[in-house]
Amino acid sequence: MAVTAGEGDDAAAPIDLSIVVCVLDEEAAIGAFVDAVDAILPSLGLSGHEYVFVDDGSTDGTWAQIRGLADRRDDIAAVRLLRNVGKENALAAGLAAARGEVHVPMDADLQDPPEVLGALVREWRAGAPIVLARRRRREDSRLRRTAAFFTYRMLERGGGVTIPREVGDFRLMSRATTQRFLALPERTRYNKGLLALVTPDAAVVDYDRPAARESDPQGPRQTLPKLVRLGTNAIVSFSTWPLQALSVLGFVLLGLSIVGGILGVILRATNVLEVPGQATVVVAFAFLLGFQALSTGILGLYVAQILTEVKRRPLYAVVESLGLPTERVARVQEVARG
Repeated sequence: MAVTAGEGDDAAAPIDLSIVVCVLDEEAAIGAFVDAVDAILPSLGLSGHEYVFVDDGSTDGTWAQIRGLADRRDDIAAVRLLRNVGKENALAAGLAAARGEVHVPMDADLQDPPEVLGALVREWRAGAPIVLARRRRREDSRLRRTAAFFTYRMLERGGGVTIPREVGDFRLMSRATTQRFLALPERTRYNKGLLALVTPDAAVVDYDRPAARESDPQGPRQTLPKLVRLGTNAIVSFSTWPLQALSVLGFVLLGLSIVGGILGVILRATNVLEVPGQATVVVAFAFLLGFQALSTGILGLYVAQILTEVKRRPLYAVVESLGLPTERVARVQEVARG
Protein backbone atom coordinates (compact mmCIF):
# COMPACT_ATOMS: atom_id res chain seq x y z
CA MET A 1 0.00 0.00 0.00
CA ALA A 2 1.75 3.13 -1.22
CA VAL A 3 1.20 6.32 0.77
CA THR A 4 2.85 9.59 -0.10
CA ALA A 5 3.39 11.77 2.96
CA GLY A 6 4.59 15.33 3.37
CA GLU A 7 6.51 17.07 6.12
CA GLY A 8 5.53 17.10 9.78
CA ASP A 9 2.53 19.04 11.00
CA ASP A 10 4.55 20.91 13.61
CA ALA A 11 5.89 23.39 11.07
CA ALA A 12 2.50 23.99 9.44
CA ALA A 13 0.80 27.29 10.20
CA PRO A 14 -2.58 26.94 11.94
CA ILE A 15 -5.63 27.40 9.75
CA ASP A 16 -9.28 28.13 10.48
CA LEU A 17 -11.17 26.16 7.83
CA SER A 18 -10.91 22.70 6.30
CA ILE A 19 -13.31 22.03 3.42
CA VAL A 20 -13.82 18.26 3.17
CA VAL A 21 -14.98 17.01 -0.24
CA CYS A 22 -15.80 13.35 -0.96
CA VAL A 23 -15.76 12.70 -4.71
CA LEU A 24 -16.69 9.79 -6.94
CA ASP A 25 -16.15 10.19 -10.69
CA GLU A 26 -16.25 14.00 -10.41
CA GLU A 27 -13.51 14.77 -12.95
CA ALA A 28 -15.57 17.50 -14.62
CA ALA A 29 -16.75 19.14 -11.41
CA ILE A 30 -13.62 19.63 -9.31
CA GLY A 31 -12.19 22.65 -11.12
CA ALA A 32 -15.48 24.56 -11.11
CA PHE A 33 -16.01 23.74 -7.45
CA VAL A 34 -12.61 25.03 -6.35
CA ASP A 35 -13.01 28.19 -8.42
CA ALA A 36 -16.43 28.89 -6.87
CA VAL A 37 -15.17 28.40 -3.30
CA ASP A 38 -12.01 30.42 -3.99
CA ALA A 39 -14.21 33.37 -4.95
CA ILE A 40 -15.89 33.30 -1.53
CA LEU A 41 -12.92 32.63 0.77
CA PRO A 42 -11.40 36.17 0.76
CA SER A 43 -14.61 37.63 2.19
CA LEU A 44 -14.54 35.25 5.18
CA GLY A 45 -11.51 36.81 6.85
CA LEU A 46 -9.92 33.46 7.73
CA SER A 47 -6.36 32.97 8.91
CA GLY A 48 -6.01 30.08 6.51
CA HIS A 49 -7.87 27.27 4.77
CA GLU A 50 -7.38 23.93 3.05
CA TYR A 51 -9.27 21.62 0.73
CA VAL A 52 -9.32 17.96 1.78
CA PHE A 53 -10.42 15.70 -1.08
CA VAL A 54 -11.32 12.04 -0.63
CA ASP A 55 -11.39 10.04 -3.86
CA ASP A 56 -13.89 7.29 -3.06
CA GLY A 57 -12.77 4.78 -5.68
CA SER A 58 -13.26 6.88 -8.82
CA THR A 59 -12.77 5.18 -12.19
CA ASP A 60 -12.32 8.33 -14.30
CA GLY A 61 -9.69 11.08 -14.15
CA THR A 62 -10.77 12.46 -10.78
CA TRP A 63 -7.51 11.63 -9.01
CA ALA A 64 -5.48 13.13 -11.85
CA GLN A 65 -7.46 16.36 -11.48
CA ILE A 66 -6.79 16.42 -7.74
CA ARG A 67 -3.09 15.70 -8.28
CA GLY A 68 -2.88 18.54 -10.77
CA LEU A 69 -4.38 20.93 -8.22
CA ALA A 70 -1.97 19.73 -5.54
CA ASP A 71 0.99 20.32 -7.86
CA ARG A 72 -0.03 23.95 -8.41
CA ARG A 73 -1.31 24.89 -4.94
CA ASP A 74 -0.27 24.42 -1.33
CA ASP A 75 -3.83 24.37 0.11
CA ILE A 76 -4.73 20.92 -1.28
CA ALA A 77 -4.67 17.69 0.72
CA ALA A 78 -6.11 14.47 -0.62
CA VAL A 79 -6.68 10.81 0.17
CA ARG A 80 -7.31 8.12 -2.41
CA LEU A 81 -9.24 5.06 -1.25
CA LEU A 82 -8.70 1.56 -2.60
CA ARG A 83 -12.34 1.07 -3.53
CA ASN A 84 -15.70 2.75 -3.22
CA VAL A 85 -16.89 2.55 0.40
CA GLY A 86 -19.74 5.06 0.24
CA LYS A 87 -19.93 8.65 1.36
CA GLU A 88 -20.66 7.77 5.00
CA ASN A 89 -17.28 6.06 5.43
CA ALA A 90 -15.35 8.29 3.03
CA LEU A 91 -16.34 11.35 5.05
CA ALA A 92 -14.68 9.82 8.11
CA ALA A 93 -11.41 9.64 6.15
CA GLY A 94 -11.68 13.28 5.09
CA LEU A 95 -12.46 14.54 8.57
CA ALA A 96 -9.58 12.52 10.01
CA ALA A 97 -7.21 14.20 7.53
CA ALA A 98 -8.49 17.74 8.22
CA ARG A 99 -6.40 20.06 10.46
CA GLY A 100 -8.49 23.24 10.55
CA GLU A 101 -10.21 24.64 13.62
CA VAL A 102 -13.53 23.98 11.88
CA HIS A 103 -14.48 21.46 9.20
CA VAL A 104 -17.15 21.85 6.51
CA PRO A 105 -18.16 18.82 4.39
CA MET A 106 -19.29 19.91 0.92
CA ASP A 107 -20.34 18.28 -2.36
CA ALA A 108 -18.30 19.03 -5.46
CA ASP A 109 -21.38 19.50 -7.65
CA LEU A 110 -22.12 22.95 -6.14
CA GLN A 111 -25.43 21.82 -4.68
CA ASP A 112 -23.91 23.03 -1.42
CA PRO A 113 -23.66 26.73 -2.38
CA PRO A 114 -20.27 28.25 -1.43
CA GLU A 115 -22.10 31.51 -0.58
CA VAL A 116 -23.49 29.81 2.54
CA LEU A 117 -19.98 29.50 3.99
CA GLY A 118 -20.14 33.13 5.12
CA ALA A 119 -23.22 32.49 7.27
CA LEU A 120 -21.72 29.30 8.71
CA VAL A 121 -18.51 31.09 9.69
CA ARG A 122 -20.42 33.99 11.27
CA GLU A 123 -22.38 31.60 13.51
CA TRP A 124 -19.15 29.85 14.51
CA ARG A 125 -17.52 33.15 15.44
CA ALA A 126 -20.61 33.91 17.51
CA GLY A 127 -19.84 30.82 19.62
CA ALA A 128 -21.66 27.92 17.95
CA PRO A 129 -19.57 24.69 17.95
CA ILE A 130 -21.66 23.27 15.11
CA VAL A 131 -23.76 25.06 12.51
CA LEU A 132 -26.29 23.15 10.40
CA ALA A 133 -27.14 24.19 6.84
CA ARG A 134 -30.88 23.54 6.46
CA ARG A 135 -32.67 23.47 3.13
CA ARG A 136 -35.68 25.79 2.94
CA ARG A 137 -37.49 23.41 0.63
CA ARG A 138 -37.07 19.84 -0.57
CA GLU A 139 -36.96 19.23 -4.33
CA ASP A 140 -37.95 15.56 -4.03
CA SER A 141 -40.92 13.53 -5.14
CA ARG A 142 -43.88 12.94 -2.85
CA LEU A 143 -42.73 9.34 -2.37
CA ARG A 144 -39.27 10.41 -1.17
CA ARG A 145 -40.68 13.07 1.14
CA THR A 146 -43.12 10.58 2.65
CA ALA A 147 -40.39 7.95 3.10
CA ALA A 148 -38.11 10.52 4.75
CA PHE A 149 -40.89 11.60 7.11
CA PHE A 150 -41.61 8.07 8.34
CA THR A 151 -37.89 7.26 8.61
CA TYR A 152 -37.28 10.24 10.88
CA ARG A 153 -40.37 9.42 12.94
CA MET A 154 -39.17 5.86 13.53
CA LEU A 155 -35.72 7.11 14.51
CA GLU A 156 -37.18 9.55 17.02
CA ARG A 157 -39.58 7.03 18.54
CA GLY A 158 -37.32 4.01 18.67
CA GLY A 159 -33.86 5.49 19.12
CA GLY A 160 -34.35 8.49 21.35
CA VAL A 161 -32.31 10.71 19.02
CA THR A 162 -33.72 13.70 17.16
CA ILE A 163 -32.20 14.17 13.72
CA PRO A 164 -32.73 17.64 12.23
CA ARG A 165 -35.01 17.64 9.20
CA GLU A 166 -33.86 18.94 5.80
CA VAL A 167 -30.21 18.83 6.89
CA GLY A 168 -27.54 16.86 5.05
CA ASP A 169 -23.79 16.57 5.50
CA PHE A 170 -23.30 20.27 4.65
CA ARG A 171 -22.52 21.83 8.02
CA LEU A 172 -19.74 23.47 10.01
CA MET A 173 -18.16 21.40 12.77
CA SER A 174 -15.61 22.42 15.36
CA ARG A 175 -12.49 20.30 15.81
CA ALA A 176 -13.83 18.99 19.14
CA THR A 177 -17.10 17.95 17.48
CA THR A 178 -15.21 16.10 14.77
CA GLN A 179 -13.11 14.28 17.35
CA ARG A 180 -16.21 13.11 19.21
CA PHE A 181 -17.78 12.02 15.93
CA LEU A 182 -14.73 10.02 14.83
CA ALA A 183 -14.45 8.37 18.25
CA LEU A 184 -17.77 6.57 17.73
CA PRO A 185 -16.94 2.94 16.92
CA GLU A 186 -19.69 2.01 14.45
CA ARG A 187 -18.59 0.22 11.28
CA THR A 188 -21.95 0.72 9.55
CA ARG A 189 -22.20 4.48 9.84
CA TYR A 190 -25.18 6.79 9.48
CA ASN A 191 -23.52 10.17 9.80
CA LYS A 192 -26.59 12.30 10.49
CA GLY A 193 -27.50 10.10 13.45
CA LEU A 194 -23.95 9.93 14.79
CA LEU A 195 -23.57 13.70 14.58
CA ALA A 196 -26.89 14.14 16.38
CA LEU A 197 -25.49 12.03 19.23
CA VAL A 198 -22.40 14.20 19.72
CA THR A 199 -23.98 17.62 19.04
CA PRO A 200 -27.31 18.01 20.85
CA ASP A 201 -27.32 21.81 20.39
CA ALA A 202 -26.52 23.49 17.10
CA ALA A 203 -27.08 26.77 15.30
CA VAL A 204 -29.02 26.64 12.03
CA VAL A 205 -28.56 28.53 8.76
CA ASP A 206 -31.30 28.25 6.11
CA TYR A 207 -30.43 28.22 2.41
CA ASP A 208 -31.82 27.36 -1.00
CA ARG A 209 -30.31 24.21 -2.49
CA PRO A 210 -30.18 23.95 -6.30
CA ALA A 211 -32.66 21.45 -7.68
CA ALA A 212 -30.24 19.69 -10.05
CA ARG A 213 -26.55 19.04 -10.38
CA GLU A 214 -24.92 21.67 -12.55
CA SER A 215 -22.00 19.51 -13.67
CA ASP A 216 -23.63 16.11 -14.18
CA PRO A 217 -26.25 15.69 -16.92
CA GLN A 218 -27.18 12.30 -15.51
CA GLY A 219 -28.73 13.91 -12.46
CA PRO A 220 -28.35 13.13 -8.74
CA ARG A 221 -26.14 10.24 -7.66
CA GLN A 222 -28.45 9.44 -4.75
CA THR A 223 -30.77 7.07 -6.57
CA LEU A 224 -33.85 5.57 -4.94
CA PRO A 225 -32.19 2.18 -4.19
CA LYS A 226 -29.27 3.98 -2.49
CA LEU A 227 -31.69 6.06 -0.44
CA VAL A 228 -33.59 2.91 0.57
CA ARG A 229 -30.35 1.28 1.74
CA LEU A 230 -29.37 4.42 3.63
CA GLY A 231 -32.79 4.68 5.30
CA THR A 232 -32.73 0.99 6.25
CA ASN A 233 -29.25 1.38 7.71
CA ALA A 234 -30.41 4.42 9.68
CA ILE A 235 -33.39 2.61 11.18
CA VAL A 236 -31.43 -0.52 12.07
CA SER A 237 -28.58 1.54 13.57
CA PHE A 238 -30.65 3.95 15.63
CA SER A 239 -34.02 2.37 16.31
CA THR A 240 -35.46 -0.83 17.75
CA TRP A 241 -38.95 0.23 16.69
CA PRO A 242 -39.32 -2.50 14.00
CA LEU A 243 -38.58 -5.19 16.59
CA GLN A 244 -41.03 -3.66 19.02
CA ALA A 245 -43.70 -3.45 16.30
CA LEU A 246 -43.18 -7.13 15.44
CA SER A 247 -43.59 -8.09 19.10
CA VAL A 248 -46.82 -6.11 19.41
CA LEU A 249 -48.21 -7.50 16.16
CA GLY A 250 -47.26 -11.02 17.22
CA PHE A 251 -49.17 -10.65 20.51
CA VAL A 252 -52.16 -9.24 18.63
CA LEU A 253 -52.21 -12.18 16.22
CA LEU A 254 -51.83 -14.61 19.11
CA GLY A 255 -54.75 -12.98 20.90
CA LEU A 256 -56.91 -13.06 17.80
CA SER A 257 -56.11 -16.72 17.21
CA ILE A 258 -57.08 -17.60 20.80
CA VAL A 259 -60.33 -15.64 20.55
CA GLY A 260 -61.02 -17.15 17.13
CA GLY A 261 -60.37 -20.67 18.42
CA ILE A 262 -62.67 -20.25 21.41
CA LEU A 263 -65.38 -18.71 19.22
CA GLY A 264 -65.00 -21.53 16.69
CA VAL A 265 -65.47 -24.21 19.39
CA ILE A 266 -68.59 -22.48 20.74
CA LEU A 267 -70.16 -22.05 17.32
CA ARG A 268 -69.28 -25.61 16.34
CA ALA A 269 -70.77 -27.00 19.57
CA THR A 270 -74.01 -25.11 18.94
CA ASN A 271 -74.16 -26.30 15.30
CA VAL A 272 -73.94 -22.72 14.02
CA LEU A 273 -70.57 -22.95 12.30
CA GLU A 274 -70.40 -24.46 8.84
CA VAL A 275 -67.33 -26.27 7.57
CA PRO A 276 -64.90 -23.47 6.46
CA GLY A 277 -64.07 -23.15 2.80
CA GLN A 278 -60.66 -23.71 1.28
CA ALA A 279 -60.31 -20.03 0.33
CA THR A 280 -60.43 -18.94 3.97
CA VAL A 281 -57.75 -21.44 4.93
CA VAL A 282 -55.51 -20.42 2.02
CA VAL A 283 -55.83 -16.68 2.79
CA ALA A 284 -55.12 -17.19 6.49
CA PHE A 285 -52.13 -19.42 5.71
CA ALA A 286 -50.71 -16.92 3.18
CA PHE A 287 -51.08 -14.07 5.69
CA LEU A 288 -49.26 -15.94 8.44
CA LEU A 289 -46.55 -17.08 6.01
CA GLY A 290 -46.00 -13.50 4.85
CA PHE A 291 -45.83 -12.27 8.43
CA GLN A 292 -43.21 -14.88 9.29
CA ALA A 293 -41.14 -13.96 6.22
CA LEU A 294 -41.31 -10.26 7.11
CA SER A 295 -40.34 -10.97 10.70
CA THR A 296 -37.41 -13.12 9.63
CA GLY A 297 -36.24 -10.44 7.20
CA ILE A 298 -36.30 -7.69 9.83
CA LEU A 299 -34.49 -9.86 12.33
CA GLY A 300 -31.97 -10.70 9.61
CA LEU A 301 -31.18 -7.00 9.12
CA TYR A 302 -30.30 -6.63 12.78
CA VAL A 303 -28.26 -9.84 12.79
CA ALA A 304 -26.34 -8.66 9.70
CA GLN A 305 -25.63 -5.36 11.45
CA ILE A 306 -24.27 -7.25 14.46
CA LEU A 307 -22.11 -9.39 12.19
CA THR A 308 -20.62 -6.30 10.52
CA GLU A 309 -19.80 -4.73 13.87
CA VAL A 310 -18.26 -7.92 15.26
CA LYS A 311 -15.96 -8.39 12.25
CA ARG A 312 -14.44 -4.93 12.84
CA ARG A 313 -13.21 -4.61 9.27
CA PRO A 314 -11.55 -1.26 8.41
CA LEU A 315 -13.87 1.47 7.18
CA TYR A 316 -11.64 2.04 4.15
CA ALA A 317 -8.15 1.40 2.79
CA VAL A 318 -5.86 4.26 1.74
CA VAL A 319 -3.64 3.66 -1.28
CA GLU A 320 -2.25 7.15 -1.80
CA SER A 321 -2.28 10.60 -0.25
CA LEU A 322 -1.23 14.09 -1.31
CA GLY A 323 -0.14 17.01 0.85
CA LEU A 324 -0.53 15.09 4.10
CA PRO A 325 2.27 14.82 6.68
CA THR A 326 3.03 11.55 8.36
CA GLU A 327 1.03 12.41 11.48
CA ARG A 328 -2.15 13.05 9.52
CA VAL A 329 -1.75 9.92 7.40
CA ALA A 330 -1.42 7.92 10.62
CA ARG A 331 -4.59 9.56 11.95
CA VAL A 332 -6.51 8.59 8.81
CA GLN A 333 -5.33 4.99 9.16
CA GLU A 334 -6.21 4.97 12.85
CA VAL A 335 -9.80 6.04 12.16
CA ALA A 336 -10.10 3.35 9.46
CA ARG A 337 -9.20 0.67 12.00
CA GLY A 338 -11.43 2.14 14.68
